[in-house]
Amino acid sequence: AKTPKEADARANEAKVWAEKVMELKASLDEQTQLASEMSESAKDPDQEQAEAFHEQYRFLVETLKADVRKLFKWLGDYVDLPQDFQRSRTWENCLYDLEMDLKGISAVNAGKDLPSVEPVAHLMNFRDAVISLMLQSLLFKKAVLDWDLKSERAYADGPMVAMSELAVNIFSKTESLPYKFRPPALPKINGPGPFTKRPDEKSQRSTAGLTSLQCHLLAVLREMQSMGKGLRNMDFAEKVHMCEDETGQNPAADELGQEMAKWFERCTQLERELHSNKGERENQMESKVEELERSVTVKETANKKLVTSIHKLEGEVQSLRYEFVALQRERSEVTEQNNRIAKESLPVIEKMRTLVDRSKEATERLTKDSAILSRTFRRQVQETERIIAEKENISKELERAKRQLQTEKEKNEIKEVELQKKETLYLRTMAARKSIQDSFNEQREQIAKVEASMERMEVDRQELLKVIQGKDGHIRELEEDLRRAKKRIAEMEQQRDMALQEFRDETGRILDLSSFKVAPTLS
Repeated sequence: AKTPKEADARANEAKVWAEKVMELKASLDEQTQLASEMSESAKDPDQEQAEAFHEQYRFLVETLKADVRKLFKWLGDYVDLPQDFQRSRTWENCLYDLEMDLKGISAVNAGKDLPSVEPVAHLMNFRDAVISLMLQSLLFKKAVLDWDLKSERAYADGPMVAMSELAVNIFSKTESLPYKFRPPALPKINGPGPFTKRPDEKSQRSTAGLTSLQCHLLAVLREMQSMGKGLRNMDFAEKVHMCEDETGQNPAADELGQEMAKWFERCTQLERELHSNKGERENQMESKVEELERSVTVKETANKKLVTSIHKLEGEVQSLRYEFVALQRERSEVTEQNNRIAKESLPVIEKMRTLVDRSKEATERLTKDSAILSRTFRRQVQETERIIAEKENISKELERAKRQLQTEKEKNEIKEVELQKKETLYLRTMAARKSIQDSFNEQREQIAKVEASMERMEVDRQELLKVIQGKDGHIRELEEDLRRAKKRIAEMEQQRDMALQEFRDETGRILDLSSFKVAPTLS
């Protein structure tokens, strides 16, 4: 049979073992939860980089859109609308159509993992086309100026030659030149350009060819350079150079006079027709026509409003469609990401789950073993209690011997306590003596230092006393010199008074000594 102490020790070990098993089970549950969280939050390692790329792509597209908006708004200051747009379209309608096209330009990326390059290429092509159209307007104005000045040139760039021929054709048809350039058509957002690759084009573009923007920009720069040279060579307000023919007449002036006469005749003819038409009209018909015109104006305004609202609604519908397509694209991207994450992470998660299941089985086995051990230890405790009951009789018999031993132990303890007190007192006395000796040595050193400093101070004091005694002797000498000087001053004052009295007695006049300068004798 085992002793009670061994049984208690075994019981405590069983309790500790059961606690450790429960802690292991709790840690396995935490690992299971952590594995589930990892499976939910598992992401593609390249997702952050892809998001950064998408953000940079969106920033580039929005910047290009802002540039396109500004340039298209400025385009109205340089060119007129095409001939087909004069009746039904305005610049506001064109700006509205441009906004609708810009809203839907990002829908080309639908169903793709990576952003497409087509929106960027379309925006850059459109921007170059608008800038090229502005440069064409400048070249057209230069061509009109050359036509008005009748300036002839032997050589010009291709774009400048085209604008000069256009000015000649317009003048031959209408006998006048417009202020702004009128293009045949406005550029489109999805139109071709230098940034769009054609199917028949090679992979590497040749560097010899120039784009339309580059050609027009070079032409404008050369024309501005030639204009600057011409303006620098002119002498303003000094001379007027007029070319004359052999007869001494100016053909330009004659041509200008003929043109003025022609336009004057045309104006007088139109005025006569206007007066004749006004005389023939009746007041009633005029009022009806005016009412009809007002009603037509009101109806046209209402129609324009309705057309504008229809355009807005169509644009909103188109934008909603684009948003729906974008949402579908995002949903497909998210689905593909989830599938990719599932393909990459599911094997690892399955392995973790199998490990967790094995750990759970081991934990369950450990719990069962701990239950068996606990039952075994309970039996051992029962046997231990029985043994304790049997040994109680023996303990009663040993009680008397224990009491006797206890009394002896108490006496021995009292003696040990007294001995410990004496030892403690002795140790404290030795420690106090040592501390007193140390403090005495320190104070003695301090006293020696103080005495040395006092001796030095005494020597300094004696030296100061000697110096003071020397100063006192000097002061006494100075006081004696001062006393003799005062005595000499009194004698000299008496002599002065006697001399003044004698002078007054001899001459009868009083001598004024204030006019005499006093020379100092002591410095």
